[in-house]
Amino acid sequence: IDRVGVMLGLKFPCGNELEKLAASCDEKMPKIKISVTGGSCNLSGAENKISDMLAGGKSPEYISRCTLELVAMTLHEMTAAAREKYPSLPILFAGGVMRNAIIKEKLTQDFDNVFFAKTELSSDNAVGVGYLGLKKHKEAHNG
Repeated sequence: IDRVGVMLGLKFPCGNELEKLAASCDEKMPKIKISVTGGSCNLSGAENKISDMLAGGKSPEYISRCTLELVAMTLHEMTAAAREKYPSLPILFAGGVMRNAIIKEKLTQDFDNVFFAKTELSSDNAVGVGYLGLKKHKEAHNG
């Protein structure tokens, strides 16, 4: 998301601005192939496709919408793979990308038992990493 935002000249981190642009796009989205295998993804081909759209003169709004739809579809397929392996395990989504409404909608419409961190705790993954670091520190010094 940030790579595409930077391509479009948006301020880093780009998620909020990209989402605003995407919200104003009402064009039909193209079929973009996603690459998910065994729960892992590869976004390099998608990034190339988005770059080609930009070079081809597509609007920033269109490119933003395609990018977010592509990420949403990729996360959807990764979640489906996780559900196959762990059917009842709750899934927590956190981090800056997970603040995005398009992505949240796609994931919550098809899956139960998925949760999203509060928006104020999802500015970036540093909150989660910081929490895990604190937890490990306390475990090391209390046990």
